[in-house]
Amino acid sequence: MPLDGLVRCEGRQHRRNPGGCDLWEDQPLLRVMYAVSASTGDPRYAKACDAYIAAFLERSRKDNGLLAWGSHIFYDAYTDRPGGDQDGKGPHEILVLQAEWERLWHVNPTGVRAAIEGIWEWHVVDKESGLHNRHDDKAPGCDFAISGASFVHAFAFLYSKTQDPKYLSWAKTVAGRHWHTRNPTTNLAPDAPSTGDRYDATHCFTTLPGPARRGAAAGLRIDR
Repeated sequence: MPLDGLVRCEGRQHRRNPGGCDLWEDQPLLRVMYAVSASTGDPRYAKACDAYIAAFLERSRKDNGLLAWGSHIFYDAYTDRPGGDQDGKGPHEILVLQAEWERLWHVNPTGVRAAIEGIWEWHVVDKESGLHNRHDDKAPGCDFAISGASFVHAFAFLYSKTQDPKYLSWAKTVAGRHWHTRNPTTNLAPDAPSTGDRYDATHCFTTLPGPARRGAAAGLRIDR
């Protein structure tokens, strides 16, 4: 456990969500639990997931309205408030995993809509170019492809539910950020084009054809 914390959590043991839970990290768990109920006919697992989602969306939010989940923060059951980086006030950061937005929407559509709209407000720094930041500070930072793909997926999902064209426009704007900064010779996009002299501003990683492509593709499927 300590070694895992040093590697996976970068030495910050509180990122293991001690004494609490992180609905973002539990997206694969939700997927499995719902599948178990569907395959066995036993509704207990699905009901437990619905209850988890309902409680989390009600109780685990940052001051700016975004969900307290992701790489840095979580819900602390002992204090009944967000915990983690900066005593629960740390960055909202979602990446790599694919959100079960449909399941969350079924439980609390109003809460999901507010959470996704908050992504556009707090993460997308330049509303014209799609320049975004993995953190919710409204300032330029690391525009990782894996976080951008999570945003694209969220916006496309909200469009599918509302048919409001602004959400589709949001998805296309953020999706275009990496495409428009691709290398004209290789046609490969950098992982984080706004990081200046850093290596990831000029190099394409396997995160692009991997989780980033998967997230963007999920958004495309929703759009269609």
